Amino acid sequence: MLSSEHAIRTLVERLNWPVRFARWQAATELAGLLSSSQRELTIEILLEWLRSREFETEVVAGLTVLLCAKPNDLPSPDEVRLNIKKPSILADLLFQRLYKEPLGGWLDAHSGAAPLGFSADRYFEEYNGQVIPRFLSSEMERLQRQFGLPFPEQWAFEWRNLMDATHSPHSTYPYHFVNAHGSREGMTAQLCQAQCNVYRSAYLRTFAFAVSEWGMPSSDAALFASFCLPLSSDIHSLKPIGRPTWLGNLPERCCESDAKLENFARRLTKPGTGTNGMRPVSLRIPVRTEAAEFGELSIESFYVTDDFVPDQEFLDYHRRLLILSASAIGSLVGQLPNNPVDDYRIGGKTGWCVPMTLDAFPVHQGYWQNDYSHMGFAFPAPYIFNKSVSVESVRGFIGFASHRRRVGYWKMWHDNWVPAYPVEGRTRCGGFTELRTNVVEEAAQNLGMSLAWHVTLRRWERAREYGEPQLKTKSTFFRD
Repeated sequence: MLSSEHAIRTLVERLNWPVRFARWQAATELAGLLSSSQRELTIEILLEWLRSREFETEVVAGLTVLLCAKPNDLPSPDEVRLNIKKPSILADLLFQRLYKEPLGGWLDAHSGAAPLGFSADRYFEEYNGQVIPRFLSSEMERLQRQFGLPFPEQWAFEWRNLMDATHSPHSTYPYHFVNAHGSREGMTAQLCQAQCNVYRSAYLRTFAFAVSEWGMPSSDAALFASFCLPLSSDIHSLKPIGRPTWLGNLPERCCESDAKLENFARRLTKPGTGTNGMRPVSLRIPVRTEAAEFGELSIESFYVTDDFVPDQEFLDYHRRLLILSASAIGSLVGQLPNNPVDDYRIGGKTGWCVPMTLDAFPVHQGYWQNDYSHMGFAFPAPYIFNKSVSVESVRGFIGFASHRRRVGYWKMWHDNWVPAYPVEGRTRCGGFTELRTNVVEEAAQNLGMSLAWHVTLRRWERAREYGEPQLKTKSTFFRD
């Protein structure tokens, strides 16, 4: 049996595990230990780990543990500060959120200016966008265009210096998590390999240089650095539910060659199907592996005019974004922006419609939670309510309230989850949004529109045992 110390050390090392969900789970478990009889030992081991870090992003991961903890369980700010040897503007931001005082020490956490004639390594250029998201590079290029300063070059220089100092491996395709066939079949995975720390730490160091040497306001630098946040602070307590029993085998039956999607969708969206008094209005369901190696069923609701006839553009793609305020860094919780209904009108061959749910997108979201943002946080559209609607963290899932009254939930689950997924697909996470039935009905009356549904079944099939899976899509549209 593992000793308590060994178990805690193992858990702390999981903060660097390639699987992002494992990092998140480790952070929440360690935060829980801070409320237990193992508190002192956990603090000792966590601070020792922080003290030995080579990368700024590892320090941020350690502070994320404290972000998940109860305020009364935190170690003192002086204890934490003394054990941080790799500060950054992002660590400072989290430290201030935890302790209401600055961390400091990050202004000179850079390598100085890139020398004249410096050029980025071929590896840096080639894998930028593979081991980290492409948008980080896009932000650097945009800043260079806006201010005429060599942000991309400085980033590459910081990366080169970190590589020389740490001798980090050159991450390539994640064969340990996706087999060799996967690389030939275009499979990818939600992972953070070793180079993730190098690229992201170099990114943070670039903004330390930008503030200290180029005069960039620290508030602006903090916003850009927040793209490296591991977790959205107020939903770190999200917990998957079990696969809803009321789904039964209906999603799998949709895969049958003669299946009528409308019939199954009507059964899955009946009032009272989930929580009593509520109705599912958005469902994103992974199909079980016995029916499809990779497959998903989505059912989305719309309010439509009497003359609405969907066109091909609507049938191909109809999801719409709800951008959340940049002022609440890394947050999904709070009041939803009250955007007017006309902002989300979707025209058809005739008539028009609006979606009942929108994909909430915080400007800065935790990358450990990418599986969920990839699936989409389907939040109710603000225009379906007479009063403002707020988002809250409730018992492990997300709740919606209007005028101090609970009006709905967003819940998610994992279905034989693995980090790998096919091209144009996503990992095996499921989610659904349910709203009070009377809210759904009243919104239709207030908008002068009727309820309709669009159902899409996407399956990736192989012609042979091996080979790249090909996406096949089947969909239907019907009125309630």
